[in-house]
Amino acid sequence: MKDYRCRKCEYRFCSENGIPYCPSCECEQLEEIEDGPNNYYKHEKTILKNRAKKILYKDVLSEEDKIFLMELIQRHPNSEQKIGVGICDFYTFRTHFKTMGFGLVRLDGSKTDFSYLQCLYPRTENYKIKTACRTAIKKSILNFKTDNNKVVHHDNIKFNKIAEMWLEKNRSLDLSLNNHEDNCQDIYFSNSETAESFKKFHDNIAILKEISNKDHKKIHGGINGKE
Repeated sequence: MKDYRCRKCEYRFCSENGIPYCPSCECEQLEEIEDGPNNYYKHEKTILKNRAKKILYKDVLSEEDKIFLMELIQRHPNSEQKIGVGICDFYTFRTHFKTMGFGLVRLDGSKTDFSYLQCLYPRTENYKIKTACRTAIKKSILNFKTDNNKVVHHDNIKFNKIAEMWLEKNRSLDLSLNNHEDNCQDIYFSNSETAESFKKFHDNIAILKEISNKDHKKIHGGINGKE
């Protein structure tokens, strides 16, 4: 998505189809602009993400932090379910992935977690399906692993490629995913046969090996690089 200004009528608009014609006067005298609403939106998300990350590592949240989180969670794709009967408090905690996460307390005393990244960058359906594929092979990965100081790496074909190959052949399968549940951070296939289908496909072609975290970061880039 890019921002444009019409040199003829000064109309400003966004488009993802290359340089189009002006929707106002229908001329093609356009120029790309850097301060348009789409670029502002990207900048706004970066500001919100950086602020959320600072709050994430606090032991005690201020009232200002909680007001920010209350506004942030309105953006969550499952905000209605997360908020429930209403929110009375927020907190931070260490997840089972050993990373820091946000949690909330509802007015009825129930608790759940939420991802600040999902509030800003909602997951695509394709991403969710690939995550369910990872969940399907979790036991295979754990059974292969012998050194807790190393990570399991797909040596011949990257995981994402394996998932894409399987999807290409199995679009007719039931690809429905689990319903959103409180404090459930896993995404998995609702149909166990679908999960087993991917596991068998993966285990037949994947060549795994254990490598150091340092080497894994070099291969995939960045701290959170994934295959």
